[in-house]
Amino acid sequence: MAKQGWFAYVKRAIGNRWNVLFLLGGTVAAGLSGHADVVFPLLAAAEVAYLATLAWNPRYRAIVDAEQTYQGAEVEKKKAQERLGQLLGQLSRERSTRFFDSKRRCETLRTSFVGADATLTAVARDQLSSVDKLLWVYLKLLHTEQTLERFLGSVSDRELEAEITVTKRHLDMLPPPGTDAMEDKKRATIEDTLQTLQARRDNVVRAQKNYEFVELELQRIEHKLTGIVELAVNRQDPASLTAEVGAVADSVRATEETIGELNMFTGLTQADLEVPEILVEEVAVARR
Repeated sequence: MAKQGWFAYVKRAIGNRWNVLFLLGGTVAAGLSGHADVVFPLLAAAEVAYLATLAWNPRYRAIVDAEQTYQGAEVEKKKAQERLGQLLGQLSRERSTRFFDSKRRCETLRTSFVGADATLTAVARDQLSSVDKLLWVYLKLLHTEQTLERFLGSVSDRELEAEITVTKRHLDMLPPPGTDAMEDKKRATIEDTLQTLQARRDNVVRAQKNYEFVELELQRIEHKLTGIVELAVNRQDPASLTAEVGAVADSVRATEETIGELNMFTGLTQADLEVPEILVEEVAVARR
């Protein structure tokens, strides 16, 4: 729970509706009394005492901190939901269909987790939240795969290799270093070009390996999600289901680290670690 500065508590106390009514009422009373020079100082003293007492009250401070934390969480939740829509909108039709197919299979979990009164227990909410995390990582992987595919489609490793070969040949044709000042400048330029081409080739190789890894991770998460759904449908022991959901959610940590390392390709940021509500949100909508 985030703690705030003393002035923030004072500001909140000043804006309290009862305090505002007290100040307005006191001001009006002072004006009507005919003794404003006496009443106003008393009113000010009472207000200062009220603010000082309330701002240092641990219970009041805890309430203000909790409200601030809740408001911050709501803001982050809204941002996450907006980001969910953005990433879905950026997917190709094929990948969008793939995501919604997996999500549709997971919707069976709502029937298993949600009680007859359409409410979620704390355990059920945790389970659905963990599945939401899997679906969120799955969506980010689809986005990553698409981005890597576009990058790989924009370059040709064969052309890069051919350019590297030609550049090396030009370098070999130059006289030994120190023979001619102009030739040395040419050598420096060609060597820099060669380093750039080799770096580009290395990037392509890494991108290809990452692309292959992402494809495997997508398949793994799809099978994991299907396995969780099958456990729920078969009405397995709730404790076993909870353990399985938790274990699978933990297993994607390394995947998220890999996605983070690919930010230069994907455009994903640290803020995308915030998990939006996917299945949990739909339960809330259904209840309304």
